[in-house]
Amino acid sequence: MDVESEQRCCEPDCAAAVVARDRCGGCYKVALRRGQVGADPDVRVVTGEGHLSHGYWKVPVPEPDRHLVGGHAAVGEHRLVIARLLGRPLELDEQVHHINGDRLDNRPENLELWSTSHPGGQRVQDKIEWAVSILERYCPERFQNILTAIDSSE
Repeated sequence: MDVESEQRCCEPDCAAAVVARDRCGGCYKVALRRGQVGADPDVRVVTGEGHLSHGYWKVPVPEPDRHLVGGHAAVGEHRLVIARLLGRPLELDEQVHHINGDRLDNRPENLELWSTSHPGGQRVQDKIEWAVSILERYCPERFQNILTAIDSSE
């Protein structure tokens, strides 16, 4: 979701992104202290366990899957869904993005993996090494095909 289409706080003179109940985090806390908003209502019918945490649905992680989430007993459902799809834990520089912006919609087709990784320097060699690491991580088969093509052309 780009910045222009992101929801903005409903409070006058505030253009921050919405976090909860049509308000940014700061305005929501002020409104909560003033009694202008109540506790979050039930936001969806849930067939399993879990709870709302900072706008995300947090679920208990079964023991066999805890290796996917760093051993944690509970995580955001969106992170667990993607880790299961990948068959590996998320890296520190990976985030899960909700395509439609609904943090409670954790269907696999609504989630995409984002990487915040980038090279620290601007030297060409740094960028090449970073690009190679991205290819090795996210599309190792294509990377091998590229290497094979390079070897056969030499």
